[in-house]
Amino acid sequence: MEDALQGGGTAPPPGENAAWRFTLGDLATIGVLSALARATGLMLVFALGGMNPVSLSLRTLAITVLIIVLRMKVRRFGTLVLATLVGALTSFFAMGQGVMSLPAMLAAALLADLFITYVGRNRAWAVIVGCVLMSLMDKAASLCLMLLATREEARMMWPFAILIVTSAAGDLLALVLAPRFIRELRHAGFINCWLDLLRITRSRA
Repeated sequence: MEDALQGGGTAPPPGENAAWRFTLGDLATIGVLSALARATGLMLVFALGGMNPVSLSLRTLAITVLIIVLRMKVRRFGTLVLATLVGALTSFFAMGQGVMSLPAMLAAALLADLFITYVGRNRAWAVIVGCVLMSLMDKAASLCLMLLATREEARMMWPFAILIVTSAAGDLLALVLAPRFIRELRHAGFINCWLDLLRITRSRA
């Protein structure tokens, strides 16, 4: 799996792990893919009839896989934190939500970045596991916030809790399907075309 996803499975040079030393191309990649992930998830929910277990699971799957692709393309510490900020702003402007859970999301993104960069050494398996764990931690934090908000009326919590738990099934699907999805994108040339476009942008800058 390492060879198929990373072209040999070797860790990147130490300079690529430098914290917050992003190029213009890195920032463009983070902004575009983060916004695309949130927009894709939102379109899936609308296309599948609103908030239901199936649409939420597919939404989570799409967002998590695109975040995995993003983290594999921009292998710098802090990538997930910036992606979380962009995703939260996208959700806020699109649906007016995501502000209350932003601190917990940033904490989960920071922990995932630490795991990927310093424990997994930016290898493919660490990127996949770290991004999935980030999404699961985000859902756990949302569940805790909901419990605090509805502690005086616990019956109100159960429908939302069921939706959050079922949406977490998308993270488990991403854990299984992400390697194959990324191999298919690379085989289809999507990732290579995106990298070529970024190289052209950097050269002109």
